[in-house]
Amino acid sequence: MGWTRADDDTQYAVARRLQRAHVGRWLVFWGPGSRAYWAFYRGPEHVRPLSAAQPEQLHRSVLDLQRQLDLATGRVPFKQ
Repeated sequence: MGWTRADDDTQYAVARRLQRAHVGRWLVFWGPGSRAYWAFYRGPEHVRPLSAAQPEQLHRSVLDLQRQLDLATGRVPFKQ
């Protein structure tokens, strides 16, 4: 039997939780084809998409990059 969306219900739920944690400047989702979590920056700077196989990795990467962007641009850190 082939893959169905229900096979990844847990990953989709985790991605929704990550999205809520990073709402505003980031779009976060689960990529079933890549088997990875993805985050796309919504701000004015050009930032490559982030991806990670584990949600904790993606969360840390987003926080680290957001901190770097805030420091580089002089913005007040975004409240997570």
